[in-house]
Amino acid sequence: MTPTGCVLGVLVARRAAGYSPDDIGYLTALADTAAATLDSARLLADSAMAAEGLRRQSEWLDQVSDAIITCDVHNQVMTWNSGAEITYQYTSAEAVGCDAEALLDTRYWTHTGQPVSREAVFTALATAGRWNGELRQRRADGEEIELQSSLTELLDEDRRRVGWVAVNRDVTDERRKERLALYDTLTGLPNRRYLLEHLAQAQQRSAENGDKMAVLFLDLDGFKQVNDTLGHEAGDEVLRVTATRLQAVLRRGDVVARLGGDEFVVVAEGAGDFPHAVR
Repeated sequence: MTPTGCVLGVLVARRAAGYSPDDIGYLTALADTAAATLDSARLLADSAMAAEGLRRQSEWLDQVSDAIITCDVHNQVMTWNSGAEITYQYTSAEAVGCDAEALLDTRYWTHTGQPVSREAVFTALATAGRWNGELRQRRADGEEIELQSSLTELLDEDRRRVGWVAVNRDVTDERRKERLALYDTLTGLPNRRYLLEHLAQAQQRSAENGDKMAVLFLDLDGFKQVNDTLGHEAGDEVLRVTATRLQAVLRRGDVVARLGGDEFVVVAEGAGDFPHAVR
């Protein structure tokens, strides 16, 4: 039997003349030695299999393009796959042992674009075992990137929390393309497409809340004369300044969009009566 009480096999010895107490002691010691040798061989085999399993797991993780990071309860990086090396431009040797949040200057956001505190994220992680959202982090070169993130709690065999694993996907280019599609490149204001989507959502909220919504259409008097006499560069500057001034005088939550040319639209939810909307 092994030291743990597991039966590995049976040692059989036969002798016609019988066995003396010394012989029995010797055979017992021989059986114990054989059992210990077999048990050690089994442990070595198990260790080799475990090491091979870890090696294959590491190779598999390195084939994933997403950044996969595991951290302990103190947020220190334990593993850092090749996807993380490509995403963040830190090597595994540089990242392992570092505080992940400090290294990457991490900020948390919801999928709807609202910032959320670290405390809220890890409370959700501890409660539900998982958190999904978005991150704003910095690469080794200092550039800020945007990532979709899934955090999962790591538990040991006794169901005790020992850390967490993050699967992060860089969506910086996708977000930039989305912004280009929804915002006017000259003024930085929402464009016609954004306006139509926002109007539909604002109308639904107003109907549900019983509030009145104001939609204001504005254009610039004499704008054609500016372009004709001073040139299009001057006209562009007028549009940019107008956009800035409109944003400065609106309430928080109001939206101003550039409809096209010198035309702007303001959407003001909860505007009250007509005179209030005009003011």
